[in-house]
Amino acid sequence: MEFVVAVVVVVVVVVVVSGGERCSANSVVLCCFLLLVGL
Repeated sequence: MEFVVAVVVVVVVVVVVSGGERCSANSVVLCCFLLLVGL
């Protein structure tokens, strides 16, 4: 689980930095998806 959380954090940071606030919603959805897959 710790590895999954680390990956999610990295993905969110990259998406927010590269895409800005408009991609924040997509990153949240991606986080939820990855967390569900991890569980």
